[in-house]
Amino acid sequence: MVDTESRSLLAENFRRLIAGQITNFEFEEATFGVNTDDRAIKDLIDVIWTFYDDLKEHKLDVAAFSQEDYKTCARFILFLKSGQEYQWPKSSVFDPFVRLLSKVFTLGIYTRKKEKEFVAAGDINYWPFLNAEDFEQAKKRPKYLNGNAT
Repeated sequence: MVDTESRSLLAENFRRLIAGQITNFEFEEATFGVNTDDRAIKDLIDVIWTFYDDLKEHKLDVAAFSQEDYKTCARFILFLKSGQEYQWPKSSVFDPFVRLLSKVFTLGIYTRKKEKEFVAAGDINYWPFLNAEDFEQAKKRPKYLNGNAT
């Protein structure tokens, strides 16, 4: 299920976060309370959370981002604006709390098993797109930097 409104909210706030326009706390305030059944939102928020320190309020040091970091962020935003269904299997591989508990109680066996199952479902190099074809299709219809006002 694609929740276009929530995806747009996340995309806009993530753009502002990685541009250094808002703090991590402002990002969390704007996005963490979103109530949606769109699994892409939760999985992306769990991954985006790893971009910053959540113990103190700060803006991201955009100068520290590599080209690869920017490409990854752009791919996340492109997916959010693509309208494509999130096709990865339901999993808790991105949830840091679940990962910690499973590593403690199963010595990491459960986490490794679930990660293998998740990665086998598609091409992880294009996540959150399922594969290169979906990514290329979305690149043909970008919502930003396409010469049209959005």
